Amino acid sequence: MEMHITTERGNNMPSERMLSERLVSLTEFCRIIGICKVKYFYSTNPDHPRYNPDMPKGVKIGGYRNSRIFFRKSDVDAYVDKLVGIVEQSECS
Repeated sequence: MEMHITTERGNNMPSERMLSERLVSLTEFCRIIGICKVKYFYSTNPDHPRYNPDMPKGVKIGGYRNSRIFFRKSDVDAYVDKLVGIVEQSECS
């Protein structure tokens, strides 16, 4: 079975960086940051009132519309660090 990696930019060729990094599933990503999958999809839809441009973009593994979504672990860690910084700033105010 052939696997395709499709990024938001439409590039089907994985970079060396992507291949060397650990990937986190959408389920695991949502568990880490404490949201449900529906909230993730709202947050990544520019037409939705709850759109969050800072939300990491997933990488689809597979060439199908319903292919699983994964995230680079480094992107997840950076987003969590950003969220922690926001919380710490609000606590200091």
